[in-house]
This record gives sequence, C-alpha cells and structure tokens, in this order.
Amino acid sequence: VTTKATRYLARRVAHNPQQHKLAVMIDVDETALSNFNNIRRLYNMVENVGDRFKQTTLTSLNNTFNDPAIKPTLALYRYAIKHHVAVFFVTGRYDYDYAGTKRNLHQVGYTKYQQLILRKPNQYHLAADTYKQRVAHKIKQAGYDLVLAIGDQYSDLPHQYADASFKVPDPFYYIA
Repeated sequence: VTTKATRYLARRVAHNPQQHKLAVMIDVDETALSNFNNIRRLYNMVENVGDRFKQTTLTSLNNTFNDPAIKPTLALYRYAIKHHVAVFFVTGRYDYDYAGTKRNLHQVGYTKYQQLILRKPNQYHLAADTYKQRVAHKIKQAGYDLVLAIGDQYSDLPHQYADASFKVPDPFYYIA
C-alpha cells in the first residue's frame, strides 16, 4: 500500500507546474508507528476480559512511547520530505501525549514535519472520522494541496479533502 502511495506522490510531485504547497497526512498508530509489541503484551497479560479494559490497558501500554517505525511508511515519509512535501502527522491520541509522541517519532526517524496534531480537550468527544476530517479541512484551509492521506483505519482517510487515500492493513483492531 505504501509503495502505491509513494508512486502516487511521485506523480503529483512531478506534475505540480503551479508549485502548489503539497502535503500528506499520515496517521501515527499502526501506520507510522507499530504498537504490535504493546498489543502482544496486552493479550499475554489478560484473557477473557471486557473490551473496555483491553482498550484502557492498551492506551496505558502505548504511553511508554517506544514504538518502532513501520518501515514502509518511514520510506514514504522520507520521500515526501526529500521532495519538499509538507507532512502532517494526525493521530487520535490526546494532547497530553504530545511530548511522548513527538519524542517517539523523532527516535525512529520522523524528525521533520510540518505539524504533529493530537486531539485537544474540545475534540475528545468527536468520532474518529469527524476529527480527522476537520483536521484535513484545516490543512486545506491553510493553503495546502492535501495530496494523500494514509492510515490503518477508514476513519483516518478524509476522502473529501485528500486527493487520494490509502488504507494500510491493521489486523489488530477496527475503529468505527
């Protein structure tokens, strides 16, 4: 999927005669960073426990901020940076995780980007797709041509604002 996204981005970069400000929107969990080790630890810790407990525990495990990069997404990111495409990391994580998320991204090679966007308190209640669409709309309003969005959930893909959307597989969870 990321190979297709990179090819698409390459075509858009090559055919940008008016020199628009190109941008990509990249999800964090299970797209830029892998939570696999945390998910594995969670399922080793608990069995036959309610989903709410599992989600709460997974959130606390993610707060270790030591997730590895998903290498194909890192390659897409590097291509974008090399070709002066603005990168916006947009995650459903809450704003109090900003410092740890930023540190984790930097540790694994995501060192330059236009913005890292996490949910603010007035956005905590929003459905994932509504939140991501609003962020994409703001990116467009800021004058960017949002060339593509990539994420592991359909809610990560603001089709009406991104020229193309790419969904990477996620065998672990689904966000409606």
